[in-house]
Amino acid sequence: PSRNEDLLRGAPDGRPAIVLLSMLANESKVAREDPHDRVPITRLQILADVIFAASMVFMASAFELPDTDIVDSPGELTGFLKSQLPVVAIYVISFILVAVYWMKHLEHCSYLQKTNIGHLWLQILFLAMVVIIPYSNALSSAAPDTLAFQTFYSINMFLVGLFSLLSWIYATRNHRLTRPDLEPSTIRHLRNEAMVEPAIALVSIGAARIGPALWELTLLLIPVAYIAQKKIDEWHLVRARRRASQ
Repeated sequence: PSRNEDLLRGAPDGRPAIVLLSMLANESKVAREDPHDRVPITRLQILADVIFAASMVFMASAFELPDTDIVDSPGELTGFLKSQLPVVAIYVISFILVAVYWMKHLEHCSYLQKTNIGHLWLQILFLAMVVIIPYSNALSSAAPDTLAFQTFYSINMFLVGLFSLLSWIYATRNHRLTRPDLEPSTIRHLRNEAMVEPAIALVSIGAARIGPALWELTLLLIPVAYIAQKKIDEWHLVRARRRASQ
């Protein structure tokens, strides 16, 4: 008798034929898969962690050191430090924004089972924009009142958020890279959250035309919105647990 006839009768160990047919189908599917369509997500996470850490470190290069030949008294040192306050403000904003994008990246990756070549390219573009942040920070620090530098900075942040959003949409479409049981409501919720950062970055371009202070305050809305979203999520979770316990 042929192998197909054996499968139709069932396995000698008692497993039904349908189980064996399913196993053969799965083996055939795995064999046909492109290796680039099942890259471990941990490889991407390691690369992202290194790039985010490097960006956080390089942003400190915008700070200037005082000229010891000129600054040689406590009063002159105090004046120098005061002159650095705009630089410190931009650095703090940049550092917080990078931290928010890193936490968002961790959250998105926690729902992914794997990555593929299409998702990797979107992530590479996302990380390329993250690498530029220290440069945008240095430009804005060198001339805090220059509209062109502030606009460049905002566009940089917009592109970081845009590629993060596109990566999430790509990964979750038809559960391409996520668990099959991931709730559609969770996918929509995280997608809507990912829209906030690029939207605020666009608004900050208009705010920069009004004044540097308003531009900085607008950018600070990104971490404020992130924290507010997480607090709202926690509140909904607590309410759901209370209803389930009643």
